[in-house]
Amino acid sequence: MSKRLRAYQLVGIAWMWHLHQNHLGGILADEMGLGKTIQAIGLILSWKAEGEFKGPCLVVAPASLMGNWQRELKVWAPGLNVYLHHGPTRRSKLDEDAIPEDVCLTSYSTLRNDRDQFQKCSFSLAIADEAQHVKNRRSHAARSLRSIAATSRFILTGTPIENSIE
Repeated sequence: MSKRLRAYQLVGIAWMWHLHQNHLGGILADEMGLGKTIQAIGLILSWKAEGEFKGPCLVVAPASLMGNWQRELKVWAPGLNVYLHHGPTRRSKLDEDAIPEDVCLTSYSTLRNDRDQFQKCSFSLAIADEAQHVKNRRSHAARSLRSIAATSRFILTGTPIENSIE
């Protein structure tokens, strides 16, 4: 993977890995098109290579990006098992044993609708793409994401984050 990544992307992956190892989370805020998804996949690959298995990795993104995440995971991490929990026909009942795969990919709306099921699962990583969907901490999406048990959490955004005393 490193042969195809740019230097700043390798630094981004190393930074996120350092945070994860210290049970911290972070915000990867970068311009659109600079490879935030690829850096997040690099983090997932590092997690997999180091045997940090305390549950699968949860990736939450807008429904419009489900196909993009699937394609990028196939290109950059073809060895990972990905479970897509999205859409009316692809959703099974979730519990601790229902997600044996490495990555569980879902949308914000599905996470909100299946929040009770997701709360039964533990994740090593939780990655939220397009973080403007959780910018308002009172929104259903933000509350659903916070309710998930995860060792560390990362959000990706190409949209500026608003400062607030909250």
